[in-house]
Amino acid sequence: MAVNVRERILDTATQLFYRDGIHRVGIDLVIAESGVAKMSLYRHFGSKEKLAVAFSRPDQHRVVHLAQETSFLRARSALSQFSIHSANGSKRRRFGGARS
Repeated sequence: MAVNVRERILDTATQLFYRDGIHRVGIDLVIAESGVAKMSLYRHFGSKEKLAVAFSRPDQHRVVHLAQETSFLRARSALSQFSIHSANGSKRRRFGGARS
């Protein structure tokens, strides 16, 4: 599913705001990182202040999307760790069973 321009700007701003802080992130950085035209940002948000307000009030769809993405990343990390441990432990197969 393609992400629309408004969501791309907001997702990029969210990442940058969390990483660097709202006051340290400029509009030019948001534009460069999101890959949109300056006019697109101003058309959707009007100003950095309005973008910050949108960032502070995430809509339900965005929250669900970010939660799903986070869950996916956690699952992928867990599977990766399992694969590493399985590969390392393949020589010494042992199962301790359930412990009480």
